[in-house]
Amino acid sequence: ELGRNGDLTGTDAVKWELKKGTPYVPSPLLYGDKLYFSKGIKALASCYQADTGKENFAEQTLEELGDIYASPVGAAERVYFISRNGARRLIERTRSHSSGSMSSIGVTG
Repeated sequence: ELGRNGDLTGTDAVKWELKKGTPYVPSPLLYGDKLYFSKGIKALASCYQADTGKENFAEQTLEELGDIYASPVGAAERVYFISRNGARRLIERTRSHSSGSMSSIGVTG
């Protein structure tokens, strides 16, 4: 919540939190009403509703990608994950992401 200062842990300013499967180096991507990120530096993608923390999918394998140090990027209703070796995985961003589902377009390298 905006307009607050200091340590807000345990206050009503924190709407939800996630303590596992979060990024180590890359920043999460807020794209529309969804938050996308990888686990640590591994090629495992997760997506949550930004306002509620509801899981859309978690730790889905991004096949053929190596370690991920770059932050995901969103454009043209797609989310791009790029690995350290230059391979890319695209995920279609849809309003109907359901728990456990992720649409992959492909890998290029």
